[in-house]
Amino acid sequence: MITVSRLWRYPLKSAAGQEINSADVARQGFLYDRQLMVVDLQGKFITLRQCAALSLIRAEVVGGVAHLRAPRMPEMSVELYHLQGEEIRVEVHGKETFPALDQGDLHAEWLSDFLGRDCCLVAIPEHHLRNRMVNEKQMTLACQDSSPIHVVTQPSLFELRCRILEQSNHAYSDVELDGFVDPRRFRPNILLKGDFAPRKEEQWPLLQFRSGLVLAPWKRTPRCGIVTVDPDTGARQEEPLATLKAYYDTSDQGPLFGMYYIPTVDGRIFVGEEVEAE
Repeated sequence: MITVSRLWRYPLKSAAGQEINSADVARQGFLYDRQLMVVDLQGKFITLRQCAALSLIRAEVVGGVAHLRAPRMPEMSVELYHLQGEEIRVEVHGKETFPALDQGDLHAEWLSDFLGRDCCLVAIPEHHLRNRMVNEKQMTLACQDSSPIHVVTQPSLFELRCRILEQSNHAYSDVELDGFVDPRRFRPNILLKGDFAPRKEEQWPLLQFRSGLVLAPWKRTPRCGIVTVDPDTGARQEEPLATLKAYYDTSDQGPLFGMYYIPTVDGRIFVGEEVEAE
């Protein structure tokens, strides 16, 4: 049996995720997921790899309004249901440029003060979503890197924990090991649990949910230095990336762990619901 264990959306790309109990899922992924992004003054995305302090920004959406909170900073908000702003061109990892709405000086000053670098906040409204064709399937993105949905499983995380223990010659405590495989490091939308084998998610042809939501697999997820950032402190650590590099298949973008999925039928997802993999 496969069950939905936890769900997250990331209203602000590279910031802390918002854990939720359910989500509406459309072609662009979870509602409000990665609809906001921090860019430099040239419009280039500032990633968690470059700026670990992004992990300390909490972005939560309530009633269509994104509330941004960070240590020692006043709260800021963005009305996602009524986005406005000057249109500028932005870029994610140099792959392409696309239009976004600059959210203005107040948000830019707030982010620049907290992150210690000049930057601004941009938003992607519905009419600026990006469309791609992947394996003859239509894929729609807001600010995501490669796919609307990211899935990780508990059996795979437990296997990784065992690998880290072996790789380190039992050098870490249980608390440290649990921290290294905290699912938040991997930034999934969906964490699945069940009595299936580690990395079985790489073989499922489809995931079907009771609402009618259907997710089709696209590719395995390449891992970078983001997984080394402690989601609570922003501190960088050697693990789990060292063990991922030692034990797991690797692409030119890094070791592979987790799966990207594409919604093929819209629907709703709930924590605790059973999932069919066909």
